[in-house]
Amino acid sequence: VSPYAYEAAAAVNPVDGSLVAVLAGGSQGLTVAVPVSTGSTVGGTVVLRAANPPLSPPSSPFANTVTPAIGIDANGIATTGWMADVNGSPRTIEMRRLNTNTMTTIGGAPTSMADGLATDYIQYGPLIAVTPGGATAAGWYETTSFSDTNNAIVRAFAPGNLEDVGVVKAKQQLDEVTRAAAVADLVPGSGNLVTAFEYGATLNSQAAGCRVATLDASTGG
Repeated sequence: VSPYAYEAAAAVNPVDGSLVAVLAGGSQGLTVAVPVSTGSTVGGTVVLRAANPPLSPPSSPFANTVTPAIGIDANGIATTGWMADVNGSPRTIEMRRLNTNTMTTIGGAPTSMADGLATDYIQYGPLIAVTPGGATAAGWYETTSFSDTNNAIVRAFAPGNLEDVGVVKAKQQLDEVTRAAAVADLVPGSGNLVTAFEYGATLNSQAAGCRVATLDASTGG
């Protein structure tokens, strides 16, 4: 692995009980998935995000991927995510689906969650929850101003290739505009409901607080 692979995440495929880990790979900008069988056999890596072309400092941008996340539904379909950090571009969350039964990626490339996020703004810390009903939701924080106003964001995902129209639902902002907030946890509940815990502070008084919101991950509402 690369010297930047200081974070990893893992989830269990309920179909066969295997563990699937996601982490940075051996090159800058590379993200991979690695299966581990119930017999503790480590499988080969599957590329979720390709490495950038060879870099020639100082003109080429630095690329890194951090804060990986993964959730796997009852059919073994994983939703994975990470933050891609490339100088000169927004630092944004990318997501991709993976069939953990066959360890094959779904779709031709990762799907960015940028939605027109401006250069030098940040999306960070994806969390992924899969409900018993098979719906998927993700949560993170993103900056929307140079005064470091963080917004707590949740988003639902329908089944299928994230590149297809209608699979990625609209973003939902949990906090007030004046708050510095982040999604602290996502807890799947009955049906397709996900409870999101938002932790934040008002920018003026820095009074910390926690709020709770419920998302229907099957519709995004």
